[in-house]
Amino acid sequence: MRKIIKRSLLTALGVAAMGGLSAAPANAAGHDVYVAYAYSADDSNCDSGGAIGFASYGDDISVSDTCADGHSAIGVVNVGSSFYYYWNHDGAGSTREVNLNFREGQPLAIRACLGEWKGTATGGIMWSTCGHINASVTA
Repeated sequence: MRKIIKRSLLTALGVAAMGGLSAAPANAAGHDVYVAYAYSADDSNCDSGGAIGFASYGDDISVSDTCADGHSAIGVVNVGSSFYYYWNHDGAGSTREVNLNFREGQPLAIRACLGEWKGTATGGIMWSTCGHINASVTA
């Protein structure tokens, strides 16, 4: 079942990336999948440099690098007053999957950014590439 959810999440990310930059939830096997996008870097000709997807069933996130622009994709998850940063250093076309464990019904927000790793979670984030915050997410 988890593989179906993850494949559905990746499919939702891919379809959404090709079809526009919408952050509305999709539905994967009866569970919500939320997506947020980073803005492209000034030196690229991509619509978006990265994306984060969150599947409410299993609390899975996927951080996808969607552009060969030389930058890493970063998924930002905000829970209460805590922020978590998930870097995908693996290059264009790659996706980093992370299984989280939030309390059911926990409200959270997701956001995607681009950056250059500088040794700390936030040190190399290119803040101007951070897309809109999708705050309608529920674990």
